[in-house]
Amino acid sequence: MKKNKYNLVFFSNSNSSTLFKKVLKKKYHSIHLQHRNGIVIHAPMSQKEIHHFLSTCELGMAVDVPINRNRELALTNKIIAFAQAGLPVLTYPVHAQLSFLKEYDFCFYVSENNQSSISNVLQMLDRTELQTQRIMQFEKGKQLNWKLLSAPLSACWELNSKSKRVK
Repeated sequence: MKKNKYNLVFFSNSNSSTLFKKVLKKKYHSIHLQHRNGIVIHAPMSQKEIHHFLSTCELGMAVDVPINRNRELALTNKIIAFAQAGLPVLTYPVHAQLSFLKEYDFCFYVSENNQSSISNVLQMLDRTELQTQRIMQFEKGKQLNWKLLSAPLSACWELNSKSKRVK
């Protein structure tokens, strides 16, 4: 059996409907994933487990196809988790995700939504370079924590509370 350059891990959604969990997931797996070396579907995990698991990975794939304007303008939770874990990100050219990755100066790769484009990006990746990027990205990802990001909002609430007490 040919050894894949990378393993792909997909997480099932704990909020998925029973139909998906019991019927469609099995059918999708049997048609598209069964007997493919390097592809794993993982059960849902807690946030802590996800962060621990992501620390063992090399690349995060945020390849959700924006099905409407809201999805084009909203970030997915996984892209933040990838950044916090120090993972370079493979993404489609989705406005919100590209803006976020550029604003925080994260390492990312862009692919169009087709097999050829994704394959080209994956084939050009270098494990040594990814490891270097992960170290730098992890340091940058530390800035994405609630305590740090909520400080301006907390200061605003505190100021607002003080001004109401003075009156």
